[in-house]
Amino acid sequence: MTSRTNLKRPYKQVLFVGVVLVFGIALAYKYAGRQLIADFEATKAAVVSDESNNLKTAWRGILDKQNAPVDIAVYDHKTGVTTQLSNDANVQFKTASIVKVAILANLLRQHATNGTGLSNYEDELASAMIQDSDNDAATALLETEGAIRNQMPCLSAWV
Repeated sequence: MTSRTNLKRPYKQVLFVGVVLVFGIALAYKYAGRQLIADFEATKAAVVSDESNNLKTAWRGILDKQNAPVDIAVYDHKTGVTTQLSNDANVQFKTASIVKVAILANLLRQHATNGTGLSNYEDELASAMIQDSDNDAATALLETEGAIRNQMPCLSAWV
């Protein structure tokens, strides 16, 4: 009977060591994975920043030669970064009514994504914005619908 007890102990010890090893490897993998993701995000941010700076440098050469105020903005959907540059920060630019199409498209996309319909208030504002070219309705949609403004950050400076 003592020989059986002695045989069970090594199996228990091997099992315990195996569990500890698997747990240790899992923790190391999890940490390494986090570090890998953090390193990737940092590299991506640096590349995006470099691209934005390169774009601004190229634009600056063009804007410096202009006699009229110019404002340029590009929104990158992949990175979520808006790169914007102006040769006169004190000038406000009118976007005319074309911006209303983008506002409506984003509003409809947001509701389609959420599986919801327009509220009565949104429907009234959208109708006034498109049918009557109502600038106040467009501004109200941007101001009351934070998600729309967040998806269209370059518009916040122009509307």
